[in-house]
Amino acid sequence: MVSSDDEQFALGKLEHLLLFRFRRLRDLISERYRESNSDTGKLKAGDLTILALIEANPSISQTDLARVGGVDQAVLVGILDDLEERGLALRERDPADRRRHKLEMTPKGKRAVADLFRRAFDNEASARAVLTDEENAALDSALRKLYQHVF
Repeated sequence: MVSSDDEQFALGKLEHLLLFRFRRLRDLISERYRESNSDTGKLKAGDLTILALIEANPSISQTDLARVGGVDQAVLVGILDDLEERGLALRERDPADRRRHKLEMTPKGKRAVADLFRRAFDNEASARAVLTDEENAALDSALRKLYQHVF
């Protein structure tokens, strides 16, 4: 939410840049998400991304997960190590290709994803509340279209 102190400033050309507005929205929503998850044992928004992608794509490879999740492969290894240690995900060698790891969710991981998504939706509710149902649907549609075009 823009404070009344910030309303006195014009955005100028920034008002027309997705980069600026998306970054500001992402930063605010991410900070609120971190605050709302302080009791989850340090699971972060990136963990939610990785877990949700594994859940949506059972047996996804680490390489594909890194690409789809927009995560460097070296960083992903550390995330997966942590998720395995917590009992949230499993890495298994692919019997058809021993160089490939298949990723799976554990029941504990599925419960964690459900809880994290509930918190994420609750977190976004205040931002979405200023929009009508039709505007929220249009926003989702526009973001989906942009995402599909760019990626």
